[in-house]
Amino acid sequence: MKRSVSVKFILTIAKSKEQNNRPLVESSLKTIFFFCLSSGFTQGGAVVSRKQNSQPKAIFFADIDAGNGPFICAMIGAVGSDDYGAFCLRDFERHGIDISGMKTRQGETTSLSIVLSDRETQGRSIVYRSGTANPPTLEEIEERILTGCQWFFISHATHVAMESAKRAKKAGAKIIVDADSYSSEMMENIGIIDVFIASEFFYKVLFRGKEEAFEANCREVQKMGPSIVVFTLGAKGCIGYSEEDGFFQMPSFAVDVQDTVGAGDVFHGAYTVGLLRGLSSKEAARLAT
Repeated sequence: MKRSVSVKFILTIAKSKEQNNRPLVESSLKTIFFFCLSSGFTQGGAVVSRKQNSQPKAIFFADIDAGNGPFICAMIGAVGSDDYGAFCLRDFERHGIDISGMKTRQGETTSLSIVLSDRETQGRSIVYRSGTANPPTLEEIEERILTGCQWFFISHATHVAMESAKRAKKAGAKIIVDADSYSSEMMENIGIIDVFIASEFFYKVLFRGKEEAFEANCREVQKMGPSIVVFTLGAKGCIGYSEEDGFFQMPSFAVDVQDTVGAGDVFHGAYTVGLLRGLSSKEAARLAT
């Protein structure tokens, strides 16, 4: 039987699709952080701050409608000087992203992923070309970026990412993390994390053999430092714990699933927006779900 396969290009900040005969790029906070800072998808940074006319911030991108005032975000990263890198930067700008924190590596290439989604099995395959553009060094990241944000988002615990997070936190920012694949480095630095959102894969490695003890496991991680702990469990929804709400379990909504590409990215972006709106940890989880 011939299968119907859709092809999606991961365009550095998100997936691209056609709508009304024109390209539309749907962005999320994780992809903003994750795809651009390194050629090997190993580290990155995005910051969020409230606009202040009397004290303008340094580098920010698109306004977020958080309901309680305008919020803006910033991108830190690097691309190659190839056509794809130039496209990525233009697309950031098209979505209101200030790219003054981005670096263009002359003579280097930008990473590219093509996701092949099978509509029948809902499986996927990823064709990947690793770029040669190196991510920013710690010395290249301007202090004004780290000291001018209220939230700092990371997805990998590299040295540069964690040192940047520490500097941002020292200046008053809160650190939010997308922990997709298990990382011992992430766990070693969990004490500086304020909002810890991890995947089902991370959860199963961390709590192998006691996966069903949802509340105890969430409490255990929360005691390590984060004020909010959330684990996404795919079709099962998510679980979490915070001092404000205690333990909570949020089932997923019954929907006709077309494609799960970017589902985790959307969750992290929506959860962050929920916190910016002043929602509780549980309310933000419902919004993200």
